[in-house]
Amino acid sequence: MKNPCLTKHCIYCCEETTMPLAEFDINRIEALGYPRELFVEIYDGWAQLINKDGRCIFHTKTRCSIYEHRPLGCQLYPVIFDEETQTAIIDSDCQHPEYFEINEENKETLFRLVKTILFERKKRNTTSSRRTL
Repeated sequence: MKNPCLTKHCIYCCEETTMPLAEFDINRIEALGYPRELFVEIYDGWAQLINKDGRCIFHTKTRCSIYEHRPLGCQLYPVIFDEETQTAIIDSDCQHPEYFEINEENKETLFRLVKTILFERKKRNTTSSRRTL
């Protein structure tokens, strides 16, 4: 089956997102011509996507305008990292979990992403309140 998010026109995960970003995500999106301050906010040292009108800044109400270049966390979703168990799980907020599975490839990719994002957060000098880059 094609991506169920696209076939079912589901945008639930794009609403009020707190999607963390790795520098490689930011750089890839900047290379598309979007300035970092348009789509990145720093919150407690975490780089994350900005929301506008209750959705990810890149969501047009009908689709993701950077779908082919979306952040790796978006590509992996609904496979997420559970901090409590330190494992990969299917997000319980996903509206169509029956279409997704955790396999070794997406689990390994997720763990590398989490490690990268944690390292990058540690490097940031900010622990202040929400601001844009």
